[in-house]
Amino acid sequence: MATRVELPQLTGLRFLAAGSVVLFHLHRYSLGGAPEAVQRVAAYGNAAVGLFFILSGFILTYTYLGSESPLENRRFWFARLARIYPVYLLTLLIAAPVDIRSELSTASVHELPKLLASLLSTPILMQAWIPQVALSWNAPGWSLSAEAFFYAVFPFVAPRLMRVTVRAATLDLVALWVAALAAPIAYGLVFPDRVSAAGPSSDPWLLLIAYNPLPRLPEFLFGIILARLYLARPRGATPALNGMLSVAALAVLVGLWILVPNLPFLLVNNGLFDPLFALVIYGLATETGLIARVFSTRSIVFLGGASYSLYLLHWPALEATFDLAHRTGLSQTVLEFGYAAGIMIAACVIFRVVEQPARIALRARLDGLRPASFRSARSMLHRAL
Repeated sequence: MATRVELPQLTGLRFLAAGSVVLFHLHRYSLGGAPEAVQRVAAYGNAAVGLFFILSGFILTYTYLGSESPLENRRFWFARLARIYPVYLLTLLIAAPVDIRSELSTASVHELPKLLASLLSTPILMQAWIPQVALSWNAPGWSLSAEAFFYAVFPFVAPRLMRVTVRAATLDLVALWVAALAAPIAYGLVFPDRVSAAGPSSDPWLLLIAYNPLPRLPEFLFGIILARLYLARPRGATPALNGMLSVAALAVLVGLWILVPNLPFLLVNNGLFDPLFALVIYGLATETGLIARVFSTRSIVFLGGASYSLYLLHWPALEATFDLAHRTGLSQTVLEFGYAAGIMIAACVIFRVVEQPARIALRARLDGLRPASFRSARSMLHRAL
């Protein structure tokens, strides 16, 4: 398969998305002393998971379907497993002592089936299919459960979507956005008294819509169609203008989050801002000037590479940090700065010590290389998101 031009600026964008999710969860615990504008932006950070889903569909399509080479299903699935599972498993093991002890200390006899379902489904990336356990163990792992489903269907769906015309693809983006919002809107109409602006509850219907892979699939397909349009773009397009488009979209997002607080959780969670995310991705992908260079700097790209470790590590670290604060009475300022610095350092270490070596070793095995041939296998990282 021909290797396409890399898009490091989109790797840098992943760090911004991961940071938004971290800020969202930190806001739910703390940030009481932060400026009001920061708190309002943080309250919408969960929307960035939708950005991850769109970006995933976009990059996978660009990487695997952007050439004439056929997509090899088994190689694709193995590469995806090599990409996500080592760090996923590590962070599950990190989260296990605190989460399982907490579940056991509060669980009644009637809740034991739920605990068992969590223990059986989470290690195999199936927890998002069971609403009551979707957020069990390491809570952000639900999105990896959804991604695993997206990877499973990608080889069957993406090649067909790549054959649609540009006009049809544009209409498909609108249809997929409507599809992403259909379930949240229906929920709000049927249960107007249950619509929450603050976050998820124990309502199984809300949990089903928010975290089940099927209601979130339109966002992943949205990314595939966006890549279809990107690959078909006119070569005479103005990259500088597209860069300004991405900046404008980011500015509108932040402005909305500051000026329009307390939008319903499900709408925000399930794709309300997807068109703006699409403009950010498309603009950055096509821009070659200052904005792309900022997102492509070595440090930002490295942090973007470490964003996956950051995303999965931040939740168990958050629980451990606030447990420590409860025991020791640490000040909120010390707590927040210590937490932010600690997870960034830990995520970078995991990225370099666990994620990259494990990915290289597994990809080397896929390509029939001896494990010692890591130097030649490093080039595979550029094709393994």
